[in-house]
Amino acid sequence: MYPSSPDPVSPSTPRFETSGYGSATAINTSQVATGQQQRCYNIYAEASVICPYELSSAFAESYHYQYSIPFASHGADLSAIYRPATENQGGDFVLAFRKMYGNFIKTGNPSITLAEANGREGKGEAVVDWPEWKGEGGMVMVNLNQTGGTEYRVVNGNGATVRQFRGRG
Repeated sequence: MYPSSPDPVSPSTPRFETSGYGSATAINTSQVATGQQQRCYNIYAEASVICPYELSSAFAESYHYQYSIPFASHGADLSAIYRPATENQGGDFVLAFRKMYGNFIKTGNPSITLAEANGREGKGEAVVDWPEWKGEGGMVMVNLNQTGGTEYRVVNGNGATVRQFRGRG
């Protein structure tokens, strides 16, 4: 499943995204690693990201969400659940997100009311009846997002400048 490329890739080789057609492919190089280290990253990525979707399809009651608050990098949702909110996470969003987790822990269903989903202003859509993840053909996710705010730019962990928004929209 994770073959080693026959072409040598030195750790001193510049790291870059590949087209997948040359000797340097995603199997052995990326923006963060080369050679066997990249191969290990690929194995870990599948085990930690792809496998949970397959596993959750085997259970009757499973719920999925897509975290879409810019810049929505992998793991950015964790601060909305477990730590103080980051600058780009509004207070109403964080409170709603934590209520979803609390409901799931208490009742097995993360659904919340319109007032809980939209804070003080009560606009928008609510996750009143969160759809279950049904596996093949019925994979439904709730898109968690907030709109508006004041734009600002920040350099992320990979050195890229990204747009984010702070404050109420």
